[in-house]
Amino acid sequence: MPFGYWWTVAVISWGVLCELTRWRRLGPLSAIPALIVSELPFIVGYLLVASTVLALAEGDLGSPGGLAGAAVALLALAGLVVVVGRALCADATLGLTGKPRRPWGRILRAPFFSGRLDVIRARGLAYGAGPRRTLDVYRRRDQPVGAPILLHIHGGGFRSGNKGREARPLIRYLTSRRG
Repeated sequence: MPFGYWWTVAVISWGVLCELTRWRRLGPLSAIPALIVSELPFIVGYLLVASTVLALAEGDLGSPGGLAGAAVALLALAGLVVVVGRALCADATLGLTGKPRRPWGRILRAPFFSGRLDVIRARGLAYGAGPRRTLDVYRRRDQPVGAPILLHIHGGGFRSGNKGREARPLIRYLTSRRG
């Protein structure tokens, strides 16, 4: 019985189930897994596929328990497709017009690629006294003259999040395009 594989499949399937059903009574036991699945469906899907490939390579899917785990994993992947499908409908919900441009190649490889190669990030530049008063500066390698300045203020309420994580893809994209 592939217990490690079952554990991974069970945790991911629970998150997908919580996202698709939107259970409220269980509080954080359903809200946190649902949030992770809704915000990171591709990473969750990659984890599920990688664990299934690993179980297959080790011969764990040859047992009845392994086959049952693979069937549950397949249902979870189908649920992730539904989650992504719901996200694709956000344009209409937000009242946006026109055909949205989705760079699927960049979206699918984003978890494996740290950022744009033409953008340099200088981290932790002090702007005041104390270890937490730092800022990051992003600039293009070619340093164009007259490039606009973008000021991003992280909205974590000084309690959560990270200035170098949440908005980094957007900041790198804007820096690459505008300097």
